[in-house]
Order: sequence, then structure tokens, then C-alpha cells
Amino acid sequence: IVTTGMSAVSHDIIELSAQKIVKGNLTDSLTTLVNPGNPLPFSFTRETGIRDEMLPGMPDLRGALVRFLEFAGDMPIVAYDVDLVTEFLREGCRKTGLSWDSDGKGERTLVDISGCVRFLLPQVSRSSLEKLSKAMSSGMKAGTIQEWASSECASAALMHL
Repeated sequence: IVTTGMSAVSHDIIELSAQKIVKGNLTDSLTTLVNPGNPLPFSFTRETGIRDEMLPGMPDLRGALVRFLEFAGDMPIVAYDVDLVTEFLREGCRKTGLSWDSDGKGERTLVDISGCVRFLLPQVSRSSLEKLSKAMSSGMKAGTIQEWASSECASAALMHL
């Protein structure tokens, strides 16, 4: 996810991206901007390149989360820093009246790529997603903020591990 800050309570999700991996193969992907219904902070726009003019016609938080939850189904959620990602997703579900539970089957399975990297690839231990991408030669560019690039890198890391 791309957010306007680090607090799930007071900041907005602006972009959601996910990739579906089945038996080691990328089978589907989802990427959407999210219209928060209020102007983006200037510092956020400067850092990400995402501007207010890009958001009309994009789903609001509820619409984006419905798409994401349908896409994810009961599959595990894998992310770099999965705790932060799921904090925003859970809070978004709470704010919009959606259920975070996996199709009513209880809590979702979460996998943290950064934890797997520290254990399985100690040579890139405590690295950023950008450093992990470089170590795996996945092609994520320095300074890339767009979530699709982060999602691709996390997917590549999962398949590599």
C-alpha cells in the first residue's frame, strides 16, 4: 500500500496493489489508486508523484477495499512489513464497515517478507525493499514509490525464497 503517512488512524491509503501467486506462478494482479475524498498533502505529492488530479473516478476506500478483499479471497497476505500493511487494511475495514476476516473463516494468514529475508538471505538482512530488489536483480528503481513496483518486488522475493 501507499499511504499519506505512517498512522493507520489518521492517514489515508492512496494506492493498493496486490499480486496473486499460485504454485510459484504469478497468475493475476490488482492495482488501484484510492480517492480519499480530501486533498493530498503537498509533501506526499512531491514524494510520490501522485496528484489530486489523478484521483477523480478512482474508488473510495470502501470500494478499493472491497476489490482487494475479493481479489485476496482466503489466500495468505504476503508483504514487506506486513504488520504495517495489515494495520492500514484492518483500520480501513473498520472505518468502512467491512470485515477483515477471510470469508468468515477467521484471521488471515500473514507472511512478512522482511522477516523471511532476514532469516533466509542474511546477506541482505535488515535491508529495505529497494536493497532487496537490487540483491535479487528485480529491477525496482531507486526511489520508486508506486505500489505496483513494491508489490512486484515482494512477489519476486516470495518466489525467490
